[in-house]
Amino acid sequence: MADNPDYITNLETLVKKTPKRVLANFAVWKAIELLIPITGSKTLLDIRNNFYKSLNVSITESNSDCYTSLKTAMPNILLSFYLHHYYYLLSTGQRCFR
Repeated sequence: MADNPDYITNLETLVKKTPKRVLANFAVWKAIELLIPITGSKTLLDIRNNFYKSLNVSITESNSDCYTSLKTAMPNILLSFYLHHYYYLLSTGQRCFR
């Protein structure tokens, strides 16, 4: 998916053509989806897990698993983000201490 250079351009076109209400609903759903583990509700977790099982999608909870999945699925986008973010920090004379 991310190895296709036209992917981002096509995604941008799709986002521009998609009604704002649909984009807003998607954004709200993604926010709720991310907050489900924080609620501690077993019912909500079961609903989410069953939904993903029906799609044959695995759920990763840890940041390292998320990073590994992202690195595997979209290495070019991850590299682009890294270079954009850290090149900007270095080019402005800022340092990133961690």
